[in-house]
Amino acid sequence: MNHSGYLINFFSWLVLFLFSVATFSHGVIESPASREQFCGVESKPDEIFKEKMTHEKCRPIMTKGDGTMDNSVYNFMAVLTHTIGRSNKPLDQLPAHVCGFGSESWGGGKTPWDKAIDWPTNLLSSGSQKFIWNISWGNHFGDTEEFVYWITKPDFQYDPNKELSWNDFEPSPFCKLNYNDQTPNANPNVTPDKTNNRFITTCTVPARNNRAVIYGEWGRNSHTYERFHSCIDVVFSDENPIPAIKAVIKPLPSQVSGAAEVELDGTESEGANLSYSWSLNAQDLTAYQLTDSQNSKARLTISNVSAQQTVTVNLEVKQGDAASRTSIQFTHMPAVTATWKIVGTVTSTNTLNAGDKLQLRLIDSVGQDYLLPQNPLVLTEETAKAENWAFALAQVVNSGNQYSAKIGVLGSDNQSIEPVKSSTENKIYVPVQSEITNSFIKIEKQDNPVTTCQSLRKQGSNSYWLGYDVYADSTPIVLNFNETGIDLTKIIIEHGVFSNISVLDKDKLLINTKPDWVSKTIPGYLGFYGPNYGSYEPFNSTVSANCRIGPLFKQ
Repeated sequence: MNHSGYLINFFSWLVLFLFSVATFSHGVIESPASREQFCGVESKPDEIFKEKMTHEKCRPIMTKGDGTMDNSVYNFMAVLTHTIGRSNKPLDQLPAHVCGFGSESWGGGKTPWDKAIDWPTNLLSSGSQKFIWNISWGNHFGDTEEFVYWITKPDFQYDPNKELSWNDFEPSPFCKLNYNDQTPNANPNVTPDKTNNRFITTCTVPARNNRAVIYGEWGRNSHTYERFHSCIDVVFSDENPIPAIKAVIKPLPSQVSGAAEVELDGTESEGANLSYSWSLNAQDLTAYQLTDSQNSKARLTISNVSAQQTVTVNLEVKQGDAASRTSIQFTHMPAVTATWKIVGTVTSTNTLNAGDKLQLRLIDSVGQDYLLPQNPLVLTEETAKAENWAFALAQVVNSGNQYSAKIGVLGSDNQSIEPVKSSTENKIYVPVQSEITNSFIKIEKQDNPVTTCQSLRKQGSNSYWLGYDVYADSTPIVLNFNETGIDLTKIIIEHGVFSNISVLDKDKLLINTKPDWVSKTIPGYLGFYGPNYGSYEPFNSTVSANCRIGPLFKQ
C-alpha cells in the first residue's frame, strides 16, 4: 500500500470534513457559574477601566501586563477542542492545562481560565444538583453525545497561586450522562431546553469538606468530536443548608426602538436580605449604560443604534455566598426602520501570520453553519497585520454572497457598510429579516508543510505487547491507527523514547517531543500493552499505523 498517497488524501479529507462540512457550536456552564460565566459572560474586559467590576476577582485575568484589556476573554464561549476529552486517559497523555484542555482557540496553550487566581466561587451542597449549559452561541442539539464531570480529591487544598493539575482531580468522573437527540427524553438526567438554548443536566455530587473544583465537558459525537471544557469553583455547605433563593426579572418589552429609559426590576426575586448585580450582553455595548446596577431596581439608559441587535439583561442575586441567576432578552431597533442587524464582532484571540486562512462563519436560528468565502482567504504578511486582516476579509465577503452578510462599520445613513483598517471596530451585519443569528471568524492556522514519516511494527510483537520503530525528522508526529483495529482509549501506552504524548481520539496518537537523535534513518521506540496488561487481539494485525509530521487539527 502507498502510505504516502493515502496520508495526503486522508488528511486532506479530514481537514475538509472538520472545517467545511461539520457544524460548530459554542457554550459555557451557566449554573453553577463556571469561570467563563463569571469572567466572560458577566464580567467583561472593558470593565477593567471602571472603578468596580461586576466580579472584581476577574480583574487579573482580563488585564495584560501593560494595563490593557485582554480581548481574548470575549471568546469565553469558544474553549473547545476536537478530541474525545479527558476520558480514561493516563495523566501523562493529557494536556498541561486543565480548564482549557489545550483549547484550539488559544493555540493549544493556556487560556485565561487556566490562570492561578482567587476565582469567584459558588455555594454548593452534595447530592442531586443541576448543571446548566448555555449553548445559545450555536445551538447544536442534534449531535450532542455526552456530558461528563470530574471533581477534585477530598484532600485537595485550593491555592490561588497555583494552577490546577490533573493530579488534583479524581481519576474517574462522578457523573457521565449520555444523550441522543433522536430520543431526547430517554435520559431523565439530561433535559434539552430548546426554547432557551440550554442543556440541563442532573448529577449526584459527592461530598467535600472544603473548597473544590469541578471540571466539566460537553461532548459532541464522532461527526465532529467537538468538545467544550469548563471549570466550576465551589465551596461546599452541607452542614448549613443553602438558602432557597431565586432571581426573577419583571418582564421587559420584547422590542425597544431608538433611545429609551428602561427600568430593570428584580424586586420579585425570592429570598431575604438579597444583594443584586445587573449586567448586559450585546454585540455592541456602547449604546447602553447601567446605573444602580447593585440595587434591586436598576436603570438602563439606551441610546439610538444604527443596526438592530439582541440585548441580554442578566441578574444575579445573592444571600451570603448563595447565588441565583436569570436573564431576559429584548431586541433593540433603530428609531428609523432598521435595515441591518449586528450578529458578530470581528476579533481573534491569536496573532495572525502569513499563510493563515480566514472565513466568516454564519450560524442560523437552527444551528446550521455557513462559511464565506467558499475558498478561505489566505493572508499575506501585509494582510495578516492586526489592523488589516478584517479589512482584507471584508473585501472578499462584502462583494456579494447569498446571505447579504457584510463586515465593516455602518454609516450614518443606516444603509452603507464599509470596512475600516482596525483590529476592533468592524462588526458583522446581516439584513434584519435574515435567519442568521450569530457569526464568528474561523481561522485556519498555517502549519508547517505536512510530510510523512514511517512507523514499523517491531519483531516480537504479539497479542500482549506491540512495539513500533518510528522514523521522523521533526515533531509533532501523528500516528493514525484507523486501519489497524486498535482502539487507543482501551490500551496502555509505553512512551519509550518519546514524551509529551496525547491520545486525540480512539484512532490518533499525537507525539509532541522526540530525542534529537531520532531521524528518518534512526528510529525511536514506542510500545503498547493490552488492557490491564492482558491480551488484545488487534495487536496481531500486521498493518502498521500510518505516520505523518504536522499538527492534526488546524485552528
